[in-house]
Amino acid sequence: MRVVVEDGLPTARRVGTCGVITVCCPLATMQHWVEVGGKKGQGHMGGAFLEWALEAFSGYAAVDELYEGPYCVLSAVDNRQFKRVLYEVLDHDPTHDDIEAFLGRLKTALADRELELKGRTTDGSALYPEPIRTVFGDVHISFAPSMSSRT
Repeated sequence: MRVVVEDGLPTARRVGTCGVITVCCPLATMQHWVEVGGKKGQGHMGGAFLEWALEAFSGYAAVDELYEGPYCVLSAVDNRQFKRVLYEVLDHDPTHDDIEAFLGRLKTALADRELELKGRTTDGSALYPEPIRTVFGDVHISFAPSMSSRT
């Protein structure tokens, strides 16, 4: 994940996941990234990168979580452009509060650019419906097969 985000290496779509980008990352790499990089690593997702990711935002996003050992990566991807928009690394399983805060960051990034979320893809996890309604109101939600990976 660090190499993809910081060095800009390409990722491949996993067939059958509605375009969600899946990245496999060894636990040691993620642990190093979280412990050493911390919030500094998340800075790569702002500024020019965020402008690039949202310059042609389709209005449709997929938000999912990826588990790796004790860590969880929340990720928001433009579901039509296949561009990662935001991510957050947690050192615990996500709660509704975590998802609501993450979606709030997405909403702010969109509102700052006068963009709106027209639809959202989910894997049907119970983590998302309540926070989505709280942050975005009545946005169209479509369902895809599970996109999460729990190890």
